[in-house]
Amino acid sequence: RQDMLMKCLVEVAEKGTAAHADGLAELLQEALADAKDIQGTIDLLTLRSGWAVDEQSFRRVCVDALSKVKSDKNGQAMLSAAGCGTSSVNAKEILRRLRTLVSMKVGSLCNDGTWGFGVVKRIDEFYQKVIIDFEKKPAHQMSFAYAAESLELIDKSHLMAVRHADPEGLRKMIAERPAEVVCLAIRSYGPVSAVILKEILVDRV
Repeated sequence: RQDMLMKCLVEVAEKGTAAHADGLAELLQEALADAKDIQGTIDLLTLRSGWAVDEQSFRRVCVDALSKVKSDKNGQAMLSAAGCGTSSVNAKEILRRLRTLVSMKVGSLCNDGTWGFGVVKRIDEFYQKVIIDFEKKPAHQMSFAYAAESLELIDKSHLMAVRHADPEGLRKMIAERPAEVVCLAIRSYGPVSAVILKEILVDRV
């Protein structure tokens, strides 16, 4: 039902006015706050960011809405780690960082610019830390703030996830269907240059 409401809001924004859509979105926002639905709140705020006119005003809307959902001490610390307490972090970036934190589970697969591929081993909400087994550094501890800023969570279809789950299968694909490996890398890393694509394949695969 929530997805259907989101689609309706998009239609209102496209066919009507952003102000009308925003007024309706606020009603849904209140319901999500009452339900303490943080994922739904992030999704809705991300949607609203598409028609927000004033960044500072919308940032305040985001911080207020998120604070109502994450009102306990640990929740407030998580919001701070996502950048709510820092004026230099804009609304969209706060939502991106917070999505990373709330989506992160034990066993989640991730990439980091410094340490490469890793698997989340433990999440300590009290101390606001995550312990990750990176290929380059096992059992590495990261603060929530650093993890939110630098980590990219990846799904099972990502090149590095495929390599982790089935290294022999990937080796076979490289030998027999190398073009598929290149396509998989492009789907995983986006429209990168040929030079960067080569670095990814040579260094990581």
